Amino acid sequence: MTPISLVLQQFRFTLRAIDPLALDQHPGSALRGAIFRALLKRFCAMPQQPFCAMCPLLRQCPVASLVAPLRDEHPRGRDVPRPFVMEPPLFAAMQEEGVTFQRNQQFSFGITLIGSATKLFPYLALSTQFMEQDGLGRPLKENFGRRGRFIVEQISSCNPFTQKETVLFRSGNTAVTPPSEDITEKTIQQYIAILSSEKLALQFLTPMRLIQAGKLVHIPDPAILLQRLAERLDALEQTYSIDEPQDEINHTGRWRDIAATANLVLDMSKITWVDSQSYSNRQQRSLPTGGFVGRAIYAGDFSPELHALLAWGELVHVGKDVVKGNGWYQIIH
Repeated sequence: MTPISLVLQQFRFTLRAIDPLALDQHPGSALRGAIFRALLKRFCAMPQQPFCAMCPLLRQCPVASLVAPLRDEHPRGRDVPRPFVMEPPLFAAMQEEGVTFQRNQQFSFGITLIGSATKLFPYLALSTQFMEQDGLGRPLKENFGRRGRFIVEQISSCNPFTQKETVLFRSGNTAVTPPSEDITEKTIQQYIAILSSEKLALQFLTPMRLIQAGKLVHIPDPAILLQRLAERLDALEQTYSIDEPQDEINHTGRWRDIAATANLVLDMSKITWVDSQSYSNRQQRSLPTGGFVGRAIYAGDFSPELHALLAWGELVHVGKDVVKGNGWYQIIH
């Protein structure tokens, strides 16, 4: 099997509340919005443009690939996968009403940059001042109708498979240490060496929203899950590969071939469906983002290629709204 040509970097943002700060049950959308607003305020040279796709500086903008809702160069004007995913605080999801942090309480969230977008980490770090100014979460009366303020105490690079973590940025510093912890095919191969070849359990941490034939999927069907994950990984590799463009044709569809030949059955599942919504500024309305969470055990013949596919899925997530924190699962072993 040809080694995957993606490189990923994961970062953990540690925040400390200055005011009471209230997050909803699924705060990924609010966190993504806070990061995007900060990037736009800090680095956008033409804020009068309503959409990045209409900006004459689109191709020169250092952060457009993160904040642009559409990519003009993609065929037929369709959306392309974004080169990042969010990992929201999971303890908020444990309570339907969300969670409120009091002054001086810490919390954290993660963001993964994918492929060629890994070079954009310094822009994320240098925009934190604007994140802090805007505040986060729901407006609260004890804050006189404002969102809760916070400070970004530190940003670390992390490897979820080795648990290695390195501090790159601390509050009050203007210097940002370049990340050195890449997640590559070698990282994945070392991780999957310990996985079972007969059964595998997945813990769905945030809503898994899968669509098949235009309809929502309410069970963790292995064929649909693998198909959607393979489509996503093929698209990410083709769009954000570290290889030269002429190599792209060699990657297209190879993960889909692995998913199509897999023969897994759902051995056990204990899942629940959660309903949630997220407001779309582009469409000026709330959109459903709910999906299933819980645990599923799959049985079958797990080849090394299939193990690798599922291991990459832990990092890039799968299904709808991954940029808002959806579709995050972990392999349990």
